[in-house]
Amino acid sequence: MWRANWIALIVLLRTIGHVLDKVDRKNDAVLASIIDDHWRYLNTKKRSFPIFWEFIEKERNNILKTFEVGIKIVPHTIYTHLDRGLSYQQIVERHGEFWDLIFGDEEESGLEVADKAYEWWDENLRVIEMAWLRKIPDPFTSDRIWELLNESYELERTMRE
Repeated sequence: MWRANWIALIVLLRTIGHVLDKVDRKNDAVLASIIDDHWRYLNTKKRSFPIFWEFIEKERNNILKTFEVGIKIVPHTIYTHLDRGLSYQQIVERHGEFWDLIFGDEEESGLEVADKAYEWWDENLRVIEMAWLRKIPDPFTSDRIWELLNESYELERTMRE
């Protein structure tokens, strides 16, 4: 079951970019320009965006082309000084066994990496949205990213009050 959930998560993370490119761009010329600018920026600064290129894009391609996932499931348990001399099975019986989803060579928590990817998309969509509201066709290549991102967070705070 974890494999199906992981695949769904990755496909949905990558779908965001595809919907931007194939659906959202059709609605407005300025939005299309912003989306093109975003894609150009991603392509020219690939090393700056490993969360997209090495996680979202690569993992999605691995799944679709070879049905392989870059995640492994690793069992572990809690071990305290009181458990010295006990076998792994005895410790599991005492504390239970837990499973971690580990991603990549760095052995990061798969869910933490997925959360970073979600946050990355959230920030990028905020910039795209603010650029569209202000009719700025090139927010990424004109280095207005942080200005627009901060404006988005400020707008959100204002709306909550």
